[in-house]
Amino acid sequence: MPKNKITLALLTILACSFALFSFAYAEERGREETLKDQAQEDALKNQAQETPLKNQIQETLELGFKSETWARIVPSSKVKASSGKISIIDADNELSYGFETPQGMPVHFYFKQRYIGIKNDGISLNLPAYLTQLTLGADATLPLFWENTYVRLRVNPSYFGDNWEMHSSAFRIPFQVIGIYKPSDDLIYFAGVAVYPDYRRQVLPVAGFISHKWKLNLTPDRPSLTYAVNKMFSLRLEGGATWDEFELEKDNASGRVLRYKETHAGLGVTYRPNSWIEISALGGEMFGKSLKYRNGDGKVVIKDSAFSEMRVVIKL
Repeated sequence: MPKNKITLALLTILACSFALFSFAYAEERGREETLKDQAQEDALKNQAQETPLKNQIQETLELGFKSETWARIVPSSKVKASSGKISIIDADNELSYGFETPQGMPVHFYFKQRYIGIKNDGISLNLPAYLTQLTLGADATLPLFWENTYVRLRVNPSYFGDNWEMHSSAFRIPFQVIGIYKPSDDLIYFAGVAVYPDYRRQVLPVAGFISHKWKLNLTPDRPSLTYAVNKMFSLRLEGGATWDEFELEKDNASGRVLRYKETHAGLGVTYRPNSWIEISALGGEMFGKSLKYRNGDGKVVIKDSAFSEMRVVIKL
């Protein structure tokens, strides 16, 4: 056989071998990529199962920085069994930061300051011009032994007074213990207790559920029933109560404890134009209002009246 034909045959054999090898290599690479994509998809599914609270129902997480500010205005109201009027403005700001542990459980730290302004018009009882509250708290959600079951622990060391200078006798440490059960991605049940040491009412129940459209939140400070009309608007029935006790220091009132009590209920609407801001308005009736010194030095019972409330939440 001529030498050039042998060379051509060898080149042909090499080219065919290279083509077969390239085809086999490409097929193997394609199979590896498919397996890799499938592994990544399975890993994402497993991660979602291992962190079931993550990105499922945002109300239970609220990770990152958050600022919540509200003001509740009670117009001038007459006092029962006496002359004179009282008007009250109740304002609050809470700054919080939430993050997830490596195990996927949410933890929050927050700082809260509250101001209750009291305008006394013709009432003989000596009342402070304002009351103050400072709270530095934290909560954590931990898994329990049962599947899809968790417990949330929340501690709220708080100062209640009539100035911004904290002293030990005005401290209280309310706390909450709440059990959480999540049967599906779109439904969460919770129940527990809120404990208020050194208060007249020391233990109160907590319960509710969160679904895709509805949220029932039976907490002592802000019970509500919310319906999400769409992603931007929600409607709610909301109530609330205050029975806080404030230790006074100003105007020769050292050591006296003033109890502010009220109950309110109303209708509200929340507007969420985007993921980082929401604006709420609430209006209704406030009743059972009173300012009473704990040692029997005097009491003012205020007639029922309307109230209005504005709330702004910013999430970063």
